[in-house]
Amino acid sequence: MRIRILATLAFCTIPLAGCSGAGVAGLLGVKLPAAPTISATPKTATLSLATSPTATITISESNGGTYFNATSSDVTIATVTESTTQSNAFVITAVAVGTAKVTFSDGSVTSTVPVTVTQ
Repeated sequence: MRIRILATLAFCTIPLAGCSGAGVAGLLGVKLPAAPTISATPKTATLSLATSPTATITISESNGGTYFNATSSDVTIATVTESTTQSNAFVITAVAVGTAKVTFSDGSVTSTVPVTVTQ
């Protein structure tokens, strides 16, 4: 009896060995939770050195996460700092005319906001 059970278990697991977790879950009818996503509002930032040198971007995550970091692709064009007055928000500050990207992350997923700085 014991040998028959072990043989059955081996037979059942061998076909699944090459499957991903999602594939196995799908075969078994199990729905996996959706991967979290990060949203930025607004989705783009256009700053003017002369009239509007800053913009505030608010970040939210589909699974309710509240810890984010942000980096600028070019700090000679625009910098980004955490807002001191609003939670889940960052302030982008124009430095010089050009374009940059600000990337927001929770450590596993990211969202990127294109930034344009004009005179």
